[in-house]
Amino acid sequence: MGALSWNQWRLNYPEVIPDLSNADLSKSDFSTANLSRANLRGTDLSWANLRKANLHKANLFRAKLVEVNLSGAHLEKIDSFWINLNMANLQGANLREANLNQADLRNANLSGANLYRSDLSGSDLRGARLRMSNLLQATLIEIQLSGADVHGPALEWQICAGPI
Repeated sequence: MGALSWNQWRLNYPEVIPDLSNADLSKSDFSTANLSRANLRGTDLSWANLRKANLHKANLFRAKLVEVNLSGAHLEKIDSFWINLNMANLQGANLREANLNQADLRNANLSGANLYRSDLSGSDLRGARLRMSNLLQATLIEIQLSGADVHGPALEWQICAGPI
């Protein structure tokens, strides 16, 4: 089922909350798919294409998204405690008010991402790219930032976000 068919099905059955928990969807193409409110708990989406996908309020608890393409994706208010986004492309993604507590974001590309009011507590951002990211009012308690690229305007968030 392609994204077009999937999105039509979601329009026809808006009351259904898709349960794709613990599925192996690695290397799948969900570009522009509407996965809002979907249960993706424990799902393996590694190497998948989720470019511009809608994951608003999706449950991504313990999901594996290694090297996934989430560029331009809508991830507002996702619940993703312990998510693995190692080397993920989140360039320009909207992660406003996302729960990224204990997330593995090593070497992830978060350039231009909106992380306004997101919870990144305990997350590993070593080697991550954060240029031009919006981290205003983000919770950044006990994060790891060694080797992260935070040059340019992204430095302003250190003043606004509180302790690191």
